[in-house]
Amino acid sequence: MVNFMWNIFRDLYVVLLIIFIIEQIPGSDLLHDMTRKGVITVTLCLGAWKLLQPLFFESSPPGGAPVQGPRRQKKNEGGKDQGLEWAASEMQGWRAAMEDAVCIVGTLPEPFENQALFAVFDGHGGSQVSHIASKEFPKVLTACANKISSGGGSCSSSPGRQAASDCHDGDKEDKEDKDCQFSPQLHGSWFLGALCPYTRRHANPRCSWGSMLCPSGHEIRAQGKPLSLFSRYNCNVCNDKVSRRGGLYHKCPGVNRCEFRVCGQCYQEAVEGHYDLERCIDAFPHGFGPLSAHHTSLQPEDLTAFDITAQRPVNWRTGGTWFLASTFFARSSSLTQLWSVLQSHGMTISCPATSIEEGQASNEGAADQCLLVQLSPAAAVSLPVDMRKGAGIPEGPDIFVVWLYPLQLEWQTLLGDLQDVDWAQPELSLLSVGGFVYIRAPELGSRELAQVVCATSIAYSPKGALSFASPLPWQRAWTAKLRRSGRFRKVTAEKWAAAGAQYMCWLRPGEALLAPRGRNGGFAFLFHGLDEDSEDSRDCFFEIASEGSLESEASRGQESLQPTAVRLRSSLPFLLVGTVEAASPLRQQERTRQFFQAATERRWGLVAHMLAEWPCLATRADELAQTALHFCALGATSSELLFALNGAGALLEAKNLEGRTAYDLGDMTFRALVSQVWGLLPDLFSEPEVWFDYWDKSKTNQLEPEELIAALAAAYQVGEVGRRWIETYVHIHYQKLSAIDPHSMMTKIALLSDGGLLHVLQSSDEFVLLRGKENKTSARMPAIFQTEGHKRPTAADKAAVDKIGTFLAAFRRQLGLRPGQPALRNARVLEVRAPFAGGDSDPASRMSAAREMLALSFAQTTARSSKEWLQGFKIKFKGGDDKGIDEGGLTKAWVKEIAYALWGDGAFFDAKDSGYCFFKADTERDLLLHRFHVKTESLYRWVGRFLAYAVYQGCTLDCRLCPWSLRWLFRVPEEVSRRQVPEQLLALAGDWQIEGSHDVIATICGSTLLSSPGDRVLPVETFLYMSSDRVAADLEDDEVVTASLEGGKLHWSDGEIWTRCLESPLPKLTAIPTWPETPAGDDQLLEDLASLDPPSANSLWRVQHEMSDEDLQWLTFSYAGVELEPGGDDREVDASSKDRYVRLCCKAALLFQAHHGLQAFSDGFFDVLPPSLIPPGAPADIFQFLLLGSQDISSEQLAALEDLVIPQGVMPKHFCHNPAVLACCRWVFEIARDSDNSFRSRLFEFWTGSPRLPIGGVAAITPKPRLQVMVQAAPKPMQSWEVELEDGWQAFDESIANQLSQMQASYKRQVEFSVRGQKHVVDLHQMQQVNERTGVRRAIRQTVVRIQSWPKTRLPEGHTCGNELWLPLFDSREELESSLRTSVMNFEAGFALA
Repeated sequence: MVNFMWNIFRDLYVVLLIIFIIEQIPGSDLLHDMTRKGVITVTLCLGAWKLLQPLFFESSPPGGAPVQGPRRQKKNEGGKDQGLEWAASEMQGWRAAMEDAVCIVGTLPEPFENQALFAVFDGHGGSQVSHIASKEFPKVLTACANKISSGGGSCSSSPGRQAASDCHDGDKEDKEDKDCQFSPQLHGSWFLGALCPYTRRHANPRCSWGSMLCPSGHEIRAQGKPLSLFSRYNCNVCNDKVSRRGGLYHKCPGVNRCEFRVCGQCYQEAVEGHYDLERCIDAFPHGFGPLSAHHTSLQPEDLTAFDITAQRPVNWRTGGTWFLASTFFARSSSLTQLWSVLQSHGMTISCPATSIEEGQASNEGAADQCLLVQLSPAAAVSLPVDMRKGAGIPEGPDIFVVWLYPLQLEWQTLLGDLQDVDWAQPELSLLSVGGFVYIRAPELGSRELAQVVCATSIAYSPKGALSFASPLPWQRAWTAKLRRSGRFRKVTAEKWAAAGAQYMCWLRPGEALLAPRGRNGGFAFLFHGLDEDSEDSRDCFFEIASEGSLESEASRGQESLQPTAVRLRSSLPFLLVGTVEAASPLRQQERTRQFFQAATERRWGLVAHMLAEWPCLATRADELAQTALHFCALGATSSELLFALNGAGALLEAKNLEGRTAYDLGDMTFRALVSQVWGLLPDLFSEPEVWFDYWDKSKTNQLEPEELIAALAAAYQVGEVGRRWIETYVHIHYQKLSAIDPHSMMTKIALLSDGGLLHVLQSSDEFVLLRGKENKTSARMPAIFQTEGHKRPTAADKAAVDKIGTFLAAFRRQLGLRPGQPALRNARVLEVRAPFAGGDSDPASRMSAAREMLALSFAQTTARSSKEWLQGFKIKFKGGDDKGIDEGGLTKAWVKEIAYALWGDGAFFDAKDSGYCFFKADTERDLLLHRFHVKTESLYRWVGRFLAYAVYQGCTLDCRLCPWSLRWLFRVPEEVSRRQVPEQLLALAGDWQIEGSHDVIATICGSTLLSSPGDRVLPVETFLYMSSDRVAADLEDDEVVTASLEGGKLHWSDGEIWTRCLESPLPKLTAIPTWPETPAGDDQLLEDLASLDPPSANSLWRVQHEMSDEDLQWLTFSYAGVELEPGGDDREVDASSKDRYVRLCCKAALLFQAHHGLQAFSDGFFDVLPPSLIPPGAPADIFQFLLLGSQDISSEQLAALEDLVIPQGVMPKHFCHNPAVLACCRWVFEIARDSDNSFRSRLFEFWTGSPRLPIGGVAAITPKPRLQVMVQAAPKPMQSWEVELEDGWQAFDESIANQLSQMQASYKRQVEFSVRGQKHVVDLHQMQQVNERTGVRRAIRQTVVRIQSWPKTRLPEGHTCGNELWLPLFDSREELESSLRTSVMNFEAGFALA
């Protein structure tokens, strides 16, 4: 009813207000005076209410009156703990303030240590109640649970009430807290919550969530580097090849560096906490420990600090002599035997009378006899809580630690003859090696003695609790100070003494002598006598590491079920100096079994420790006759362990039951290590520099081809055929491998550099297979020519490409073209069919559209002159959505679609098994282009022009022509230049026929005349030269014929007259490539054939080098149905003619199979671009590099592009230093770096129009790529310039802000102004304000806003004409990544999204 009446009065008021407004028109009088005054009064009251409401009502009243609209901004938070991830989100909605509260506790104290709390508290009682309740509820919950579990009854107080009670009962500071200002209305808060149990993953304590540590505790993600796909290394965890799935490589930064490699799968498992790894163990003195702590049975009454001479307690803090009661030796048979021996030798003394003053602890259980022991000065324990627990150290702030020095006895002399002495007993180890004693200090002012709490002995354990840092150098001055106080004691452990250590000293935590080092204490070792006034470089100090995997032996969890995750629980005691191998066969057998078990599980740290204690294990063998070397060969190991085995007498020639030595079983890495350790010949892979110096016989710091051949043949231990294989490889690849060196010689730089010979040998499957053919002359060699297709460019290749780029840039400037401009203003418009908008989604439709585009392009440009091609074409697409003038982007799309039409199927070119295409045979006279026939040579000539135009425009494309087709473009000008063909012969190039005949009799190609006696016979080559003014040719039997050119006809001296074939066009540049008839020339000829047909090249190499004379008789001088010589079908190949046979086969495939197509192709290419563009010394595959570019976009290239774009290429220019704009731009590159190569290629195609990079990298892209972020300066009511002060960002005055904006618009860098007498200078590039007097620098920023037409919901756009990427301003990387991936992965051919 109330609402009904309210609605009536509201509607009545609105109607009267409208009438009142109308009444203001002159001449209108509609309302009564009283009504008019009432409307005015109500309107004024409502206005006053609206103005005063914020002053009296800051928030909605209880119950929550609705506001004008809902607040939809969401506040999100999240986190993760070991084994648990969570997220929370809240939204205010219609209420004026957020009243509810969230409580999330990932780790609760006992008894909820394995549970997490998630709760939402209702805010009907007010935001203060819900907030306080969310803070106090976990404490109340835990207190209640502890009270119930301890039997203290129930817990009935509510959380809200408890929180209120705690707040009101707190101290003054708590009451002043704003959370404790209760209002009378606060009573409590309802909540919805849950306790979630979960299993906590006990990962390596050093390992943060989402990372992996090497066994030494160094984070792989931070210090590792990626392994290449062809890496020869194995994973140290699963022993599988890392190259099969990628991985990381890591070197520990210790003194004795070990290597740790892990594959991607094991890395992921370790991150998820499925297992942990053993630490890398460095042998003493390069490393120390790890040590495990073992509790002894020492009781407080067994050890007393008492001065016998002065008959008074000693200062326990300074250490010194203490006495050990005989009761300690009565706790085991071994200790009892030791006590008897000590008594018989007079080493015990009578205990002093314990007349201890009143108030001191009495030693009621003391015996009559005792033993004197030496303790180090005491120090407070400084280790973290987890390390204290792992090392068995009692808790409490009053716990001090001292080191009990070993008894300085001849242990083997005293106890060597005793039977059944358990040297592994912790009590014996405490006396013979030493150990830690923990003392509870008396209270200040108390007269009580310090009380011994417990003692622990030490033993070696790969998973020991105490780990030590790398050794630090020791100074002689420190030795003198510690020697005077008697701190050094003689080393009694055999392992340390065998390494040369003579004296050791425990340095307490915080020792002032070593400050600031030694904060956790450690051990110092001297490798010389105390009386010597000298120092040894090996003297060192090992400090206890404050970080590490410090689980105690007894506290470790359940064994991992992963077979590769071996957790070591075993620890070995230290043998004493002079220990002799036990005579018991059973003990020897058990020790040998433990040794080989550790080797089987690849616990190399434990193996090294046992080997140091018992060197005889190096020559032992298991039941399979395998020695320790065999196990090292099967699993990754270090050179240090191999050196130890060699020093212990391990036999490298020992064989297992299969008759194989460790060298036979090992991989290349193991063999290199063995060669180094056992002093074999220099190994190429372990010592490449030594190997290089050894084979550099001439000492010129370079390996000649013959020296390199001999060196590789010896390195791979091959027979005669293998040597020929290596010889061919060197002939083919010597220049490429040496191109890293400036002088193109095989220097040490070319051997060791990235991409050098050593890298090739390590990553080449052929050389791996070659190693298996040792000394087997009849073995079949691996294929030397691979079907890898296009080659990767070397540094020299890229330099040649840069020269061509410089040449083309100068060539374009001569024609008036600026960088990136596709055509002149008056250039011809090429109107063609638009690309298929669906792209690769429908290959048939795309091919149909591309074929039509090709046909129209061919028809409009085939008759155009080279000058018109160089002026460029303005591409215009018709029949599609992409209309407008071409500024470069349409040209790239046109090139891409024409390439697809040419090589998308086998309509115009023959497809090879290697996946590439080659020209149709000369017998193919015409081809069907869309709907009409064209001559084959005409189309191939146009293809040459098209590719030249692509090079001229700087476009990369997916050219599927085989590498030989592009190499032909290099070979023809090279042959003309090398042969120095006279101009008269070049003018005669083309097809000739006998006068009156219509059949081609010969073809002149430069200085070569090709005459064919028939279609099934290979053309016969005749060399031409100029003699006086006549053309001369040498025939058989020393006969010479000459010809003169008269009236366009050749008149030969034998009476024949030749005329040109009118049907054949005149070639622009023609020559027949030739190869020297030498082994190196034959190898180069085969390498050229491999660029066309790799299987044929491999077969012909085998014919030349591997095939026996018996097998050769099955071959005749014919190839692919064509006789190589007249009568070749009836002529057999033998050992004397096989070289000629191979040469003729290569020429038949390379030169004469499609000679007319190759000639037309090169004619068209050099019709557009001059041959002089090829720089001297350019590689044969120069045009392949130019056209194809690089399909792999590396992270280095992305980093180079980022440096190129940011900030120089960021648009708008005056916002290129704005933090929000820069952040948005950098997110683009972060997303690209975190993506695969497929996304990177699509991004570059979306951005620049090409999915490939130029071979010169991002620096060769023209025009330079740019990033446009669609922002504008904030409107004037909003302050657009701010400076960062201590209390946050503060806006500049309007006058200063206007001055900054004006200077920025005029591209000025610095602005000066004064505020309160202080002169400031603003650098608009660095976005900093500098106080000239104080030098204080402060960051500034300009507030920018999105352009209205570019909200963040709009997708990014690529403008390939100017190589620009347009982006809205995004608030987070996630938003940008989602939008960018949508655009990049869904755009198709043409400009659907660009």
